[in-house]
Amino acid sequence: MPRTKMADRGRDPLFPQIETQLLKWVTDQRQQGFGVTITELRTQALSIAKSDPSAQDFKASVEWCYAFFNRQNSLEQLKTQVQMIVLMWC
Repeated sequence: MPRTKMADRGRDPLFPQIETQLLKWVTDQRQQGFGVTITELRTQALSIAKSDPSAQDFKASVEWCYAFFNRQNSLEQLKTQVQMIVLMWC
């Protein structure tokens, strides 16, 4: 069944401008070969929100981060390069 036909697919983001900038940042980090942790994602989201006066109520909670990853179908939570290197040596 197409995605548009399914019921209750979650709500739209409250701060789409933050998510657009954050998605660009995550994509840039991954293209450079870096992984992105939840802590880094939250820190970057909060720094983007500080520059946007309409996002005064924005709180980058852990739940928000997981919802962000779920809303971005192309993103998957990947291990960092350091973790992959350590796993290769074990």
